[in-house]
Amino acid sequence: LSLSNDEKSLYLYLLTFADDDGFVKRSIMIDGVLKVSDDDYSALEKKGLIISENNEIKVITHWNTLETIREKLYTPTVYLDFRSQLFLKVDFSYTKNPREAQIFTSADDWVKQGRPKNITDFKPLIQQHLRKLQSQDSTSTVPIQDKDSTSASPDKSSLDKDSVEKSS
Repeated sequence: LSLSNDEKSLYLYLLTFADDDGFVKRSIMIDGVLKVSDDDYSALEKKGLIISENNEIKVITHWNTLETIREKLYTPTVYLDFRSQLFLKVDFSYTKNPREAQIFTSADDWVKQGRPKNITDFKPLIQQHLRKLQSQDSTSTVPIQDKDSTSASPDKSSLDKDSVEKSS
């Protein structure tokens, strides 16, 4: 409701022209017809409705929540470099921040697994994702989920370089 009419129209056009993974390339077809500007795209991004790779490629943040495409009809996006930078949260929305709360997998891994939406327990997947992050960056503290899986807490078993050096 807080979107202007131009922003609403742009969002609807992006939904219409997005590929099966929710990616859409900015085009004259969209910009010319709607007479939108960079500000309209920025507004959608600030409100968390899209994520931009650059000025050209956009992904609809909640695409996987809004759309269900049967496996036999699914065609992966051609923007694989951009998809490889994205992660999925438990509501199946995209994010670029791998350390954001409630992430259960990378977008690429989810597609490789067949894009399952029938997951009943995200806790093991979230923990697996956090362990993967921790192994990629063993020098920093990686947040892990509390027992109720609602908030992040520092991983007490990991030490950063500074604390090791101070103690020695």
